[in-house]
Formats: sequence, C-alpha cells, structure tokens
Amino acid sequence: LDEEQLAMLTCLLEIIIPPDLDQSLPSAAEIDFLRYVTRERLFPFIDKGLDQIRDESTAVFGQSFNQLADHEQLQLVKALKRTPLQFFNRLVTEVITCYYLDYDVRRAHSLRTEPPFPSGTFVTQLDFTLLETVHRRGPIYRN
Repeated sequence: LDEEQLAMLTCLLEIIIPPDLDQSLPSAAEIDFLRYVTRERLFPFIDKGLDQIRDESTAVFGQSFNQLADHEQLQLVKALKRTPLQFFNRLVTEVITCYYLDYDVRRAHSLRTEPPFPSGTFVTQLDFTLLETVHRRGPIYRN
C-alpha cells in the first residue's frame, strides 16, 4: 500500500471502530491491522477497495478521500456501503475479527487472553471398552 492508501485505511479504521476513552478501548486504527492483513493475505482485497474509494471520492467531491472533512468521509462511506462490490461489509468483518483478537481489547472486555491449553479445555478420557464388540466383529467391506 502507498502512503495515501495507508492514510485512507487509517481513516476508515477510525470510522469503523472509534476509540472509547471511557472504557480505555483503542480504536481499530491503534491495533496492528496491517499484520492481520498480511497474515490473512487480504492486500489485494484492501487495495481494490481503497482504489474504489479513491475513485469515488474524486468523482463526487473532486478531491482525495484524505482531504475530505470528517462528515464528507462518513457520507462517502455510507454511500459506498450500498454498492454491489460489498467492500465495506467484508472490511468491517475483517476489522472486527482483528480487533477482538487483540490482547488489550480482549483484556478490556474481560475475555480470555491466555491460550486454551494447557490450563484451559481438558478432554475427558473415553471408555474404549464400549467399542469392544465392534472391534471383535472385524473388518466389514461393502462390494
């Protein structure tokens, strides 16, 4: 992504999940969304969507998305949410997924932050003697 696209993405992340200072929650722009995008191989999707926003911003307002006032950016985002490409629906889903994987966000919401093993989920031991009759029957093949 180039500098303009990074700035656009940062603005979009702030729009999707703004910070909540009362609960000490960061905005989506403050988490490492680019690492998530890299890991999930979302760059082609993000690049295409940001190009669409750039084109639409130039067509509607005559200037780049980053130069628009906050209310104009929000207006453009709301208009583009209804387009058939569904960029924003997927972007919001990916942002929310990444956001709630973040350690600080999970801790602020009192969600588990440690891995499920070894201290978490335990698998109960099965009674394999229940399968004794099936084992004694031997292999059964269908022709």
